[in-house]
Amino acid sequence: MILDGVRSRHAALSGTAIIAAVLLFAVLERMQADTPVLPLSGLRFPMEHYPDGTIRTLIHARRAEAPPGKPVTAEGVTVTIMQPDGIVETTLIMQDCIIDRERQTAESAGDVMMERPGAVITGKGMTWSGADEKILIKSNVKVVLSRSSDAKNLFSIF
Repeated sequence: MILDGVRSRHAALSGTAIIAAVLLFAVLERMQADTPVLPLSGLRFPMEHYPDGTIRTLIHARRAEAPPGKPVTAEGVTVTIMQPDGIVETTLIMQDCIIDRERQTAESAGDVMMERPGAVITGKGMTWSGADEKILIKSNVKVVLSRSSDAKNLFSIF
């Protein structure tokens, strides 16, 4: 009978502990949701790496907001895509951008410019997929080709 009283008290404490834990998690989640995301300036981070660890894609944003577990919203964005030896292959400049590091994607509704040896492509709106290695400029597309010797390798990207 005494043992039953101990078990009942233990069961009541376990139930109380579970309720307290649930309430604590709810409060912490609410606090995180209410915490404002502070803007960052001069944000730089690698988006992709080659198998040997060298950086393939580097993102730089003049201003950004990076809420935990969510895509980065950025302004004044430059994406630099490099060859394994570190030589810049493509530079992509965007007025604004939403970057999803987990999916390796970026979306922009503003003005964009893509530059690589032998060509400059400008337009409005863009979708970039690192996994598919594709960049789609959505509208007002203008392509300027140079007569340099680098232009002969231009079409290797398409």
